[in-house]
Amino acid sequence: MPGSKVVVVETEEYLQKRRKELTSHGLFDDVPMEEDSQAGAPAVAEEHDEVKRQIEAIRGEVDDLNAQVRELQESAQSGPPSDAGDSRADSDKKLKIVMELLTQKLLKLDSLDASGSA
Repeated sequence: MPGSKVVVVETEEYLQKRRKELTSHGLFDDVPMEEDSQAGAPAVAEEHDEVKRQIEAIRGEVDDLNAQVRELQESAQSGPPSDAGDSRADSDKKLKIVMELLTQKLLKLDSLDASGSA
């Protein structure tokens, strides 16, 4: 319809929910609302701690894979050894494995829920 308007109304419940989502993802740092600091604050803190633990565990796994990536980069930059055929195939296989493992870690991070469940 010409001249029609849509009015978006943000309820207090929606604003609180959105704020919690942004805060849990580290995108919103502000003084907590009174409702947030009352009942449920310890439970929310525990959920955040659990998510942080899961993220740190995944970060450690990724750091280990990062070391493998650096080894592959160094071996590629050092040039082909005398038996380049077998070494190249091994390097390609290792690279595919590391890429698959990194993809799994990414999916693991993606599946983390703000409530702390994976």
